[in-house]
Amino acid sequence: MTLGTQETANLEFKREARDRNAIREAICALANDLPGVGGGHLIIGVDKSGKPVREIDTSDQALLGLTSIRDEGRILDRPSMVVSQAVYQGQPVIQIEVSASRTPPVRFDNVDRVNDYRNPSLAAAMKSLGYVNQFGRGIGRIRAALRRNGNPGPGFVVDDASWTVTLRSTV
Repeated sequence: MTLGTQETANLEFKREARDRNAIREAICALANDLPGVGGGHLIIGVDKSGKPVREIDTSDQALLGLTSIRDEGRILDRPSMVVSQAVYQGQPVIQIEVSASRTPPVRFDNVDRVNDYRNPSLAAAMKSLGYVNQFGRGIGRIRAALRRNGNPGPGFVVDDASWTVTLRSTV
């Protein structure tokens, strides 16, 4: 692999893959492509100084676990990315190549905090017909009602064409 030894706008290093939120945030940053270079690389198994660390898990199971981040519904719009094993300065690492999004911004865990209507005309019609009392309040109300009843929080799965909310009982 012929990448730099210092982090840049299109190259980011992570020492390990344990902090999935940090991985998700790095994927979003690379997909948003603010410098306009076409995306970038996230290298797991390299410290911030650009030195590879030893004993990084590059097994198929580890690669599959990182690949699943794309489809779990916590990063919207889903990024285009390839997860693979690579060699960096003679050591095995995990490389996540992230393509620039065609529809930025790409955001992490925003399903309950961002009004991002797929069809604004339909949303406005639903409000004018009285089916919606205020935009941006439904998920918070669902969470509060579940807490009052002692139920676990809702689960969200969001993809390009649909979204699903799963409610679970404590019984």
